[in-house]
Amino acid sequence: IDLIMLRRVKMKTINKLVSIITPVYNGEKYIERCIKSVIDQSYDNIEHIIVNDGSTDNTINVCRKYEKKIKLLSKENAGVSLARNLALKEARGEYVLFVDADDWLEKDMCLKLVKAIEMDNASIAICAYNNFYENTNTIEQCNLINSNKKGFIEQITDANSNFGGFPWNKLIRKNDIKVYFDEDVHYYENLLFFVQNYKNKTSYSIVNECLYNYCINDTSAVHSKKYNIKKLSSLEALSKIIPLLPDSSIDSHKVFFMNSY
Repeated sequence: IDLIMLRRVKMKTINKLVSIITPVYNGEKYIERCIKSVIDQSYDNIEHIIVNDGSTDNTINVCRKYEKKIKLLSKENAGVSLARNLALKEARGEYVLFVDADDWLEKDMCLKLVKAIEMDNASIAICAYNNFYENTNTIEQCNLINSNKKGFIEQITDANSNFGGFPWNKLIRKNDIKVYFDEDVHYYENLLFFVQNYKNKTSYSIVNECLYNYCINDTSAVHSKKYNIKKLSSLEALSKIIPLLPDSSIDSHKVFFMNSY
């Protein structure tokens, strides 16, 4: 009972700053939904850093409507990695959450992830998510499959686990970030970021609730079937990723890579 009471007191006093980082390029159609979902969070100690990555549409004006609620940075178009790195240098939070401009958060996402990472004293808190298919207006729930309590790197490279090598369903401690996003890599840059900063034994906490909404649409570079020379940068990323992977699960890594992009 004493331990339970101590945990309750601890949770009542947690109010650590969360820095939410959102790069945006020509996102006038989606960015307001994203901003509003951050403003509506039940956890109130948040700074939202939005990096306008050289948008040529009305994105900047939409963002300016919320200047009192966000920190708005602008730069010439140079890609998501440079935008994230710029925001990381400005971030003041103990925790960092990356959010894509066309996605949105459920109201309790930050609160539940902060509670999880604090209660478990973990390095990372991970939540389940919804895939929202814009063309058909349908939602697919992606619950986390924590089979055999695998290590962190094994989990994010397991194509069947739904943990993913992406950053947007993961709350991380800013002090754990030793290597920033590789600005010369445009595919697999997220996975590269994780394997460079974390080990297989990295502690993680799971919140198996769908708290993030990932929008899949035709404008996404990741989901486009068109040829893009930038995809060749994935080869450079893989040359850096593979030596850092656990040898014990190379087969699952092969499946992951074959199913990616």
